[in-house]
Amino acid sequence: MKELPDIIKCNRNNFLFKKVRKDDIHLIWESAPLEELFKVLGRDCLNVNDLADTMQLDWTIWYFSIDEKGHSYGLLRVVPEMDLTYSLHGIGWIQKNKYPRVFVLSWYAFHHYLFNKGIDVLRTYCDSSNINAIRFDIKTGYVYEYCMPALVNNKIILHLKLVKENFYLLLARKSFYFELESYSFNFLPNVEVVKGLAKTNISKKISFNIQVLDNEKESLFKKQFYDSIFIHFTYLIPPPIFYSIKLNNKTICYLLISVINDFKKIIIFNSSNLSLDIYLDFIEFLRLKFTLKSKDVIIMEDHLHSKPLKDSLSINFKFAGSHMNPQGNYWIV
Repeated sequence: MKELPDIIKCNRNNFLFKKVRKDDIHLIWESAPLEELFKVLGRDCLNVNDLADTMQLDWTIWYFSIDEKGHSYGLLRVVPEMDLTYSLHGIGWIQKNKYPRVFVLSWYAFHHYLFNKGIDVLRTYCDSSNINAIRFDIKTGYVYEYCMPALVNNKIILHLKLVKENFYLLLARKSFYFELESYSFNFLPNVEVVKGLAKTNISKKISFNIQVLDNEKESLFKKQFYDSIFIHFTYLIPPPIFYSIKLNNKTICYLLISVINDFKKIIIFNSSNLSLDIYLDFIEFLRLKFTLKSKDVIIMEDHLHSKPLKDSLSINFKFAGSHMNPQGNYWIV
């Protein structure tokens, strides 16, 4: 695997990447939004020395994303992987009265740099609860591969990958073009990062609205799904409750919820084909709204074939059935 350069300059867009050295850790500690940085690192750091150890500069590579005057807009972490590729991770921030999209452009530019050096696949991974990071990765073109439990904190880590061809299709749609040149510190010795107190953008909140179907809409629901194998749930005693879920005033799915002996069965009908990050928010909304507890069951109706919804359920809950023969559309809380 080729060694990455000290400095990568993008003349077209007036920003550059500067490799982080140990002398820069104090600047990161004093300037970066540490709470968000710790999410990238996977743990909190007690002091600047702890941060230096955690950033593992001896085998991972970090870059500042800075403009031509040295104002920083984020950090990129490049991790060499066993299959001779890289995984990329990052945190972006904004500076007062400065152009806020520098990190977004630099994130795409660095992918372009690696793909242009012969890499065909790039990967990333993050905590499943870090929805903002997942949303940002998906917008870059990453797709979900699998999840694994973390070694600490009972967290679930999502693994995503980005294929070169798909990235360049996305780049063309966004009309992003980059001209990159690489240098050593010896050639450009005076590239400095300006100290400044950074902050992250306020993330947009996704708000779901839930409504109980009235008698007329409930009747229409039964007619629409008369051929579903789950329609017999509508005749249970006590009867189930029918809900519609809306996002941005658009109905994205229906729920049929049956409660017997204090255990809930939730059947999801007719879901829109939304992205993984939105479905992860949706599952958390269901968990809180209905106070889901151990042994409650969530079911995808058989006509529903949304892979992002299925992935989000599998990330949060476990399949019903045995390990060797899981029931593909049933999950147990």
